[in-house]
Amino acid sequence: MGAAYIKSAKGNEWLPVEDATYVYSKDYWTPMNYGVLAFPSKVAAEQYMEENGEDEVYSFEQLDDFQWGIHF
Repeated sequence: MGAAYIKSAKGNEWLPVEDATYVYSKDYWTPMNYGVLAFPSKVAAEQYMEENGEDEVYSFEQLDDFQWGIHF
């Protein structure tokens, strides 16, 4: 069994993908232009949204239904 990690939006921290909280905005620049940022907790994600505007919060499980694709 393997493990999967994602880099946190704020810093150089690697997070287990199943444990991270995700925030989406079509206006976020991300390396693959999906607009999804990862945070270590829901509190950290909500704090980011307070500073940068309301967006959408997702858990790892909810990303299964996410409409992946490049966002312009």
